[in-house]
Amino acid sequence: MYMKFSVNYLAKFICLSCLFFLAFIAVTNLNLSEANAAVSAAPNFTLKVLNRSASNYNVFSLNNYKGHIVILNFWATWCPPCRAEMPMLVKFYNFYRVKGVIVVGINVNNNIGGVSKFLKLYGISYPVVYANPDVISEYGGINEIPQTFYISKTGKIMFHWVGQISRSALYGITNKLLKKSVNTNNNEFSFGHIKTLCYDNGAAAAAQRGIFPNNWRVLRPYCISFANSLNLDSSKHIEECISSCEQGAGR
Repeated sequence: MYMKFSVNYLAKFICLSCLFFLAFIAVTNLNLSEANAAVSAAPNFTLKVLNRSASNYNVFSLNNYKGHIVILNFWATWCPPCRAEMPMLVKFYNFYRVKGVIVVGINVNNNIGGVSKFLKLYGISYPVVYANPDVISEYGGINEIPQTFYISKTGKIMFHWVGQISRSALYGITNKLLKKSVNTNNNEFSFGHIKTLCYDNGAAAAAQRGIFPNNWRVLRPYCISFANSLNLDSSKHIEECISSCEQGAGR
């Protein structure tokens, strides 16, 4: 009787373990495509600028700005988080453009009416263009806004942020791209700043992607991927970034 119970119990345990493992693999594969800081060529576009006098741009063609870091911000006038992040983007752009950083707003309103008036009201100094269907499609459909894409000096998409961007992410990721790698011994970019960036990234993932906090087995690979993408200069700093990311997600 005891032996029969033990064998049945062992068989059930093995079966359930296998099912759990397969389910975990499926869920992980489903979500890690979002987590990885995948590097791909940024699709080119050429669009007329709406706020020409304020930005001093008439037409913006992405391929003409190799050698610059370009930040694409998809937004709409009716979007509250888009409006909330605009003053920060203006201040950021006015400070960083002398370093070769360009912010480009890409408006996704259903029609262009009222957009130019909105730009004047908010004092937008960076160039803003109106998205056509091709641009929206080539950048993944833009099913939610705002979305921010970081494009390197070589024209590669290095980071993609969904939702209202935090100050630490906006400045931290830009500094990372300017420096090519993060040297945490450099006082200009302290590791405390990087930990804040890691924390905010975990919080944003939890709030916007809906995969946390119920699935911690997906969270850790996500945070590992983000930490590795920063090219931190020690294994200790990588682990601290991962821990901060997990804390930001509420673990």
